[in-house]
Amino acid sequence: MPAGAWAVLAGGTLAMRGLLASPDGDQVLRTMATGIEPEALGKLVAGRLRDQLGGAALMEQWQRARGDTTE
Repeated sequence: MPAGAWAVLAGGTLAMRGLLASPDGDQVLRTMATGIEPEALGKLVAGRLRDQLGGAALMEQWQRARGDTTE
């Protein structure tokens, strides 16, 4: 599944960008967040992509495209 994250530390604050794309690249979801705790920030960005921006549906498309019927 096309996915990525990038974080930059500046002045004690992390800025993280996250990306999730459909199997064909037609849909691309992006979000950004800032914080000081790396693990919490990663979970926040991933949660936004999955739950708020439609990433769960993209992950289902990816599973169907691969023929993965496991739930």
